[in-house]
Amino acid sequence: GVVLRVNAGDPYRPKVRVILNDQGIKLPQPYDVNLCEMNEGARGPHAIVAPLDPAAYGIDPLLYL
Repeated sequence: GVVLRVNAGDPYRPKVRVILNDQGIKLPQPYDVNLCEMNEGARGPHAIVAPLDPAAYGIDPLLYL
């Protein structure tokens, strides 16, 4: 995903726009997730683990902001 807004209280749980599925395939319709609002029982990652180079995935983040 692409970070849309940083959460000052927990920078590892920002608002992100999900643009790839779990297999790395671009989604036809990206969607937004606010990681700081996700509870621990929800499926999927709840925090940023590490930044990735968008160029390695053929992504221009500015197209998604």
